[in-house]
Amino acid sequence: MIPKLKQQASDFLEHGIPQSIWLNRHTTIAITTMMLVAETYGLDTAPMEGFDPEAVRHECGLPDNAEVVALLGIGFVKEPDKPYGGRLALEEFVFNERYGERWDGKNNGAPGKETTEKIDRKARETLQPA
Repeated sequence: MIPKLKQQASDFLEHGIPQSIWLNRHTTIAITTMMLVAETYGLDTAPMEGFDPEAVRHECGLPDNAEVVALLGIGFVKEPDKPYGGRLALEEFVFNERYGERWDGKNNGAPGKETTEKIDRKARETLQPA
């Protein structure tokens, strides 16, 4: 069974989408997961763009065949985030179960504000900046 699965995976990578695209997509999934987990624990994240991949590879001592496709900063902010005036209210683009059914901002079975505040408190108690 395992050799057959390996062959299927190999065939997909050879004849499906180009490997570089596949790797970039999966790196994006991993980075997004890291951001969600870090934010859950009360840390802030900053995905970076516009970096020089060769300079990063050299600075981090990566081998010549390594390709840097993403950078993610994770840590505690020194000051609270400044408000961003360009954000839309959730009610303007979040829908209830079906597209077009505007979300009214009510709980609708999702974890309530108390639950979210409890998680935030616990994260602040257990996670302290180094």
